[in-house]
Amino acid sequence: MLCRILVVGGSLEEEFLVLQWQRLWKSALLLVLVVGLLSVLVCLLPRAAGAVELVVTAKGGVNVRQGPGTGYKITGKAQAGARLASVGAQFGWYKVRLSTGQTGWVAGWLVKAVSPLAGDVGAQTPATVTVKGDRVNLRSGPSTSYPKVGEAAKGERLTVIGRSGDWFKVRLLSGRVAWVAGWLVEAVSKAPAIPPPSKQNTSRGPAPERAGEPSALPFTRRTLTSPVRVLLSTGVSAAVNVYGDYALVDGLTGNILGRVLNTDLLGFTLSLLPGPAVDQTVYVVTVEKNRQFAGTFSGPLVIAEGTASTGNWFALNAGGGLRRYRGNLIIRVQDGKLLLINELPLEEYLYGVVPGEMPFRWSLEALKAQAVAARSYALRKIQDNAAMPFDLWATQMDQVYGGLDAERPETNLAVDATAGLVLRYGGAVIPAYFHSSDGGFTENSEDVWRNWCGYIRGRPDPYDRHPENPHYGWSVSYSVNDLVYRLQERGYDFSVVTEVYPVERTAIGGRVKALLVQGVGADGVPRAEVLRNADWVRCVFRLKAPASDVLKTYDPLTGALLQVSFTGSGWGHALGMSQWGARTMAEQGLSYRDILGFYYPGVTLERW
Repeated sequence: MLCRILVVGGSLEEEFLVLQWQRLWKSALLLVLVVGLLSVLVCLLPRAAGAVELVVTAKGGVNVRQGPGTGYKITGKAQAGARLASVGAQFGWYKVRLSTGQTGWVAGWLVKAVSPLAGDVGAQTPATVTVKGDRVNLRSGPSTSYPKVGEAAKGERLTVIGRSGDWFKVRLLSGRVAWVAGWLVEAVSKAPAIPPPSKQNTSRGPAPERAGEPSALPFTRRTLTSPVRVLLSTGVSAAVNVYGDYALVDGLTGNILGRVLNTDLLGFTLSLLPGPAVDQTVYVVTVEKNRQFAGTFSGPLVIAEGTASTGNWFALNAGGGLRRYRGNLIIRVQDGKLLLINELPLEEYLYGVVPGEMPFRWSLEALKAQAVAARSYALRKIQDNAAMPFDLWATQMDQVYGGLDAERPETNLAVDATAGLVLRYGGAVIPAYFHSSDGGFTENSEDVWRNWCGYIRGRPDPYDRHPENPHYGWSVSYSVNDLVYRLQERGYDFSVVTEVYPVERTAIGGRVKALLVQGVGADGVPRAEVLRNADWVRCVFRLKAPASDVLKTYDPLTGALLQVSFTGSGWGHALGMSQWGARTMAEQGLSYRDILGFYYPGVTLERW
């Protein structure tokens, strides 16, 4: 009606202006409605563009798309009730991270926000996080596109020093910095800290309590059954964190110096104190707690396991390698070096030994035989080394021990199935020697080493040559210069080697028991040395096993010795049990008792 009046009473120009004003008014109204709708949608989303946990409310599930809109391609689907981790939001759509690690978008009106995630970018950054998966990759930057710089194991605590989006910047026990994905870790609730020992002179007493602070919960140290002390490392500093119930204890007095929390990082280094005289040297252990000085101690110190929780373990970084262990960690000073010793029950020690000495996929009866042999060896070492700082090395010098990280259900079962069983000869527990492969013959102890031993007697071994045994038919060749170098390594004074002769062989396998070496000494005087016992010949020339034969090559013109080749089969000293032989016997249906009886004649199997 207004338009008609204006048309009649006015010009066409006036009518045009009225129409223009109508269009502008309608556009403004539409803009207000759009802004209002967007405001409502924004209000439905979290205020911070941080991570929240979402649950799918649509009965038919929700499509996951490449972008925030129905025009984007569908890349997957989440079922009703599924929980999703959001990492952002835009125009009524959530950006979510799937369990595969990929990201996608879901409609905001088909899901419901449940709670903030531990890795919420909009929430306060946690001081410490723990790894949820079995193994997670650590990277040099906050994205999977950055190079991998390491791994973290399940349950491992990481100190957070920063973040970028949903990635945490963490400091490792080695002191290095790396990045870990926030959806693969969870925040650790921070327990009240126990004050570290005050910075005073070397002390053995507990740190004084501060006025007004609550005292620590009572700590009851776990009593270890048949403890064994295993040397893990020597001469290097250490960084340690724990999982479970632990305290730092003075190793001599038993005083509790302080509780160790799961969020704590302890550092141990060897320090030299100035003595009152030039010829006096005093070494102490300097302790840091969370990179702050906590005191100096003459040692030994013990990170001791308590009884308040089960499944305790500690993570040790010594010399750049991180590994988890059960039981206690002893830190002591010996001959100007820092010794790191794992103390734990004998059976738990075997959990970390058997998989290090025999492949866990081999037959159970072979694994049982290995468990009994390893237990007997360890128990004998415990008895013989009671007055020493430790009982066993964690290497091939005794038995390969890998700690908690090496354990496997199959080998743990073998240990449990033979719990307490050891081999005895003449009433005494024997150090049950074993090796990888005997090359078809085990040997007498006096031929390979020096002393006669009743339960280490050689015999032909029809079981050792398993179809998969790779240790048959090896050969190692040396030039005469290489021979000189190997001999000098072992303290033999040769400058030239002119000849070598096998002068004695083993009684069973016919291997080289003694080797005559002729040549010239550093003083220019001719000399000759006899290398006695098959294992010493093996060690001097770094052979896999005692040599079966010695082959020589001469210069056709001068007749001078040019090269010596050692040939043989097997791997190891060929005394006691062959592990490859044990595998064959087990696969042929023989029991672990049969295996042990074959390789250790005259022994009895008893509970100790």
